[in-house]
Amino acid sequence: IYMLKYINYGICFQEVPNEIALYFNISGCKIRCPGCHSEYLWEDNGKPLLEDIVPIIDKYKNYISCICFMGGTHDMTQLTSAINIVKENKLKACIYTGENYEGNEEKFNKILENIDYIKFGPYIEELGGLDKETTNQKFYEVVNGALFVDKTYLFRKSWNKN
Repeated sequence: IYMLKYINYGICFQEVPNEIALYFNISGCKIRCPGCHSEYLWEDNGKPLLEDIVPIIDKYKNYISCICFMGGTHDMTQLTSAINIVKENKLKACIYTGENYEGNEEKFNKILENIDYIKFGPYIEELGGLDKETTNQKFYEVVNGALFVDKTYLFRKSWNKN
């Protein structure tokens, strides 16, 4: 049986602006962007996410405001279960996906009511990541399960510039 697996987790301050997020790096990425900085997430390995998520959240929930899943959209059933656990713990939920919303509306509309943030778009090396004006990627706050408020600019504050 296929399971959503994670390689590692940690606390981050920059992946979800204005939140202290516990992130999970999910393996099994099917997008495989050229120039990807996380090629180790392409393989289907790691530990089963749904077996470990509750004790990990319990350990950190007093110190965080959000859970960020870095990937996982290749198994929306298990990702939805993980998001439900996040919501049961009264935390915000964020997803980073290399997929685009356009062409995948039906897939993503099913989870929008339960998430607070989502990053769409594959990494295109010559366009750069979220911190570059030229990026194709977009980071949105999700309001009322439908409205995307573009918050990509938050990754380009003056202190982020190289």
